[in-house]
Amino acid sequence: MKKVETKPSTGLIGVVFPSWDLGFLSEFLRGVDSVGRVHGYHMVTLPSSGSIEPVEISEHLLKKKQVDGLLLFDAVMSHQHLRSLQEFGRPLVLVNRRCKSVKYNSVVINDYRGAYDATRHLIDLGHERIAMLTGPLMYEDARDRLTGYKAALQESGLTVDPDLVLEGTFERESSTILFAKHFRNRDWPDAVFAANDEMGLGILRYCRNHRNRKVREIAVVGFDDIEMSKFVGLTSVHVPFFEIGRRSVTMLVDLLQHPGKRPQESLEELLPVKLVVRASSGENHYRLGSEGEGSKSREE
Repeated sequence: MKKVETKPSTGLIGVVFPSWDLGFLSEFLRGVDSVGRVHGYHMVTLPSSGSIEPVEISEHLLKKKQVDGLLLFDAVMSHQHLRSLQEFGRPLVLVNRRCKSVKYNSVVINDYRGAYDATRHLIDLGHERIAMLTGPLMYEDARDRLTGYKAALQESGLTVDPDLVLEGTFERESSTILFAKHFRNRDWPDAVFAANDEMGLGILRYCRNHRNRKVREIAVVGFDDIEMSKFVGLTSVHVPFFEIGRRSVTMLVDLLQHPGKRPQESLEELLPVKLVVRASSGENHYRLGSEGEGSKSREE
């Protein structure tokens, strides 16, 4: 492995993320900046959308020594690519992604518990046919959320019906189309748990505009608690993106200040989530509301 410099050579930290379109990105970046500046570091923000892959951006920055370290936020990379980035000898922190087969420092949330609480909330309201729209199951966070959903059903004595579980894309339009097509000639669910707010917002709008009253009354819960969810009254699992930004850059700065730390000493920091109940679920949930006195939070 290449020698790591004991002092920063650029004063820059690279932040690689999928797209500027992420509804929670600004909160995460504010968190990064709030700590980075205190330690004399500035951000270089690098979206990997389009034809440029995150691994290409990361390798270029590290090879040219244009940054002192990297935060890889929601980065879609193979285990082989992650190992290759280690060879550059610069500190890396995975954010919102787990990689069990490679020793890395990471900051993640309790995806399992968030999904469990969301599903349990719908069960407590009396719903039994609860559908789930997952993210791509190639991602560990998507699998953890599916596991939490299944656990809540099973612990309540409800059957996990494979026909109620759809593998979505984490994107609004395509996932809404998938949901509509799947249930067009089937019995509609009583409630839907969407594994992120983008999908949840799409499904909520589709249901509330449907001509069938039963569909209009489907309860919907999302995950992430982006700003738009507050305006339309979507119940959601709140993710502390500002704190994720703070913790991830704190971890990276620690690695920069202690360059002798080896991968086998890697740390996974797990942050809690909480369920924020709004008008899209609960009594009279078919009447869209906004965040206010009716909003309630359930801590992990």
